[in-house]
Amino acid sequence: MKTLAAASFLALIAPIVPVRAEPGDGAAGQSVAKSADSQATAVLLTRLEALEKRILELEGQLKDQEAAQGPSSDGAEAYEDLIPAYDQPGPAGGGYGSAAVPPQPQVPTTSGGYVIVTPEQAARAADESGIPREDPSAQAVAREDGDVAAAALLFRDTVPTLTRRQLEISEELAYTRNQGNLQSDRVFMSTTAVRYGIMNGLELGAIIPAYWGIRETQVGLNEWQSYDVADIGDITLQGSGDLWEQNAWRPGAALTLGAILPTSTYSPYLDDVKALRPGTDPRNIIYPYQAQQHWATFGNLQFFKTYDPVIIYLGLGLQYTFAQEFSGVEIRPGLTFNYNAGISMGLSEHTSFGFQVFGGYAEGLWVNGLAPSAPAAEQHSARVSIIQGLWPGVYLEPAVSFGLNAQSANSTFSTTVRKRF
Repeated sequence: MKTLAAASFLALIAPIVPVRAEPGDGAAGQSVAKSADSQATAVLLTRLEALEKRILELEGQLKDQEAAQGPSSDGAEAYEDLIPAYDQPGPAGGGYGSAAVPPQPQVPTTSGGYVIVTPEQAARAADESGIPREDPSAQAVAREDGDVAAAALLFRDTVPTLTRRQLEISEELAYTRNQGNLQSDRVFMSTTAVRYGIMNGLELGAIIPAYWGIRETQVGLNEWQSYDVADIGDITLQGSGDLWEQNAWRPGAALTLGAILPTSTYSPYLDDVKALRPGTDPRNIIYPYQAQQHWATFGNLQFFKTYDPVIIYLGLGLQYTFAQEFSGVEIRPGLTFNYNAGISMGLSEHTSFGFQVFGGYAEGLWVNGLAPSAPAAEQHSARVSIIQGLWPGVYLEPAVSFGLNAQSANSTFSTTVRKRF
């Protein structure tokens, strides 16, 4: 608009050539000069009034066209018809209006406006973030510096957030407390996760748990037995990839596929499984095992939508566990259906608050291909967390979880540190 006004102003006043009296012309020359100055002033005022009227008309046209077209998909259509010819790419030759100076790309901002950047800046931002710039809300998931926003870390395990050749290492320390009718558990868990970005929107990861559990069981009126187990848990290998990007109306989606490796030392079943009667639960409930000792595969479909500074998300998962022989008896856990849903809100550039509900339903055990010998399990929990960016690439996430039903752990307190390289 400023360019249009300046160009129109120059075009209007260009024909005006002031008449100046030379010294020595006398009274006649001064009279001619005054008359010419008066005429020029009158013409200039008339043209300035016309210019001001034309500017107001153009502003009105611009507002009408914006109202008629609504929000533009790429930010340029609403203004294209009002840009004068000397602002458009023209014949080669350099300067404004030439093919040597192409129009600069426009990047949407979170406020709804547009910022002009150089092609090099736009290419670098797109390469680092992996999310198209035409979606302002997606900037809450991945910023232009390639560093994920803290709000997206709440559902970190089911979406890719690393850029190409970026590495992340995280360490979680957790304490779980559960009190049942005849048993009480205390479990100290250390979980190390390593993730690597193959490319923007695709990453691989490994999750390695280790634990020390203590279980106290009431075996008589005033008699208790205590057992503890320290072991490495089952290792998880997985890959996450974007299925499609979110836009103004559609949520984004990511798919995670993985496998669980039975790397635990101890079996969760009774030593003499073969002596069990049909329909008997083969699990050893005396020891606080935190691993299933079965090969398994799983998949999770995660949806997410950003309404800056809020991210809402929903994930649905399915796990299939393969049969394994223990003491000559084939045992196979049933299908497990998982879910997670929540909301994460950015309180500042480096701080986010998150609330999440998660859980699942696991079918009972199948022994030698017969009907389940153990009841199905259903767990539901709620989790509250604060994600704080300490310095670039380093995040701290304290959290607390509460069980929502009797089969879930009463409470879990955890702290996670993430470092990106």
